[in-house]
Amino acid sequence: MALKKYIPIIKLPGSKSISNRLLMIKAIADLNFDIENMSDSDDTKLLIKALHDIRLGKTEINIGDAGTNMRFLCAYLSCLKNKTFTLTGSDRMKERPIKELVDALITIGAEITYLERTGFPPIKITGKELIAPEITMKADVSSQFISALLLVSPLLKSTKRIELNGEVVSPSYIKMTMELMHLFGKNSNWKDDTIEIKSGSYKNDKTSIYNESDWSAASYFYSALALGDLEKIELAGLSKNSVQADSKIVELYKMLGINSEFETDHVIISKTTKKVDHFTFDFTDCPDIAQTLAATCVGLRITADLTGLKTLKLKETDRIIALKNELQKFGALVEITPTSLHIKGYDTISKDTDILVNTYGDHRMAMSFAPLKFLYPDMIIENKEVVSKSFPKFWEEFSKLS
Repeated sequence: MALKKYIPIIKLPGSKSISNRLLMIKAIADLNFDIENMSDSDDTKLLIKALHDIRLGKTEINIGDAGTNMRFLCAYLSCLKNKTFTLTGSDRMKERPIKELVDALITIGAEITYLERTGFPPIKITGKELIAPEITMKADVSSQFISALLLVSPLLKSTKRIELNGEVVSPSYIKMTMELMHLFGKNSNWKDDTIEIKSGSYKNDKTSIYNESDWSAASYFYSALALGDLEKIELAGLSKNSVQADSKIVELYKMLGINSEFETDHVIISKTTKKVDHFTFDFTDCPDIAQTLAATCVGLRITADLTGLKTLKLKETDRIIALKNELQKFGALVEITPTSLHIKGYDTISKDTDILVNTYGDHRMAMSFAPLKFLYPDMIIENKEVVSKSFPKFWEEFSKLS
């Protein structure tokens, strides 16, 4: 296959994870600063609206499908003394557990009741003064629960540490939270199963904070380069020293024939001839890029073992089952467990086969499978607009590759 010399420049969205944490810090401490390169995702827009509604005194807060917002706001609203809120979301959000965070908050004095099903939203929250030198938190369900407690720690009277029970999932997101808190003068240390929180409030002397571009969004273009006929792609707004765990794609795609060259404010990725015959990786620290890597391996006809996928069952859909269902349409022989996905081999399939990829209302399913279009031109992705949850301009940027 002759490679095209044309080098498209892809404008990636700002990091959703960083944007939402900055917005929470800004609201918690009533700070005044601009966020440059703010995420334009649905999730961030929903958080902006929710925080605006809270300032206006509204009592019903609906965060749609935004799981991070549910966890962060649950902790935040619990600290707003003498105010009562109903925190709710979409039908899928009502299926996503929140019990461990609620239990931890109740043990330090929060007043929270379930309005429908125990352990799940919607919930009624009456803000209290929360006092506890120590909080014990289950760590093997969602790192967002721990990040939520960390973010509101300046509002928790006398809290000095969080004790973590169980294996921590997605620890990189907790570290991201701690680094952003440190940026605003709130320090903490994580050693073994304990996070020690230093006293003090958030402070800021900056008029603006730059939000780096989203590495999980970049993964779809790494995949497109691996499967398509371009020689290089330029990705704007990325830095080599990132707080985002998904920057791991630089190393992972090197195994799949993609090299990364960093310049001042972007990275140029290019094809190489070296790639592995079998891909294996533990995604515990970066689960959001597992779907992209799985689809890339199928496109390259590489067998693979993807482990550390426990949290994928609790996302917009059960992503492990969704991946199995859709990868099989491309001839992949897939086996799954509750925490892993294994691509054992392939059946022969024609390149002009009509394939309909179901997205299950999941933005990452749509974007992860999009690069397979270069190999299967008759492939159709249903419900394409679901990408707006994290990358509203995805299809516009993806069209630059044609």
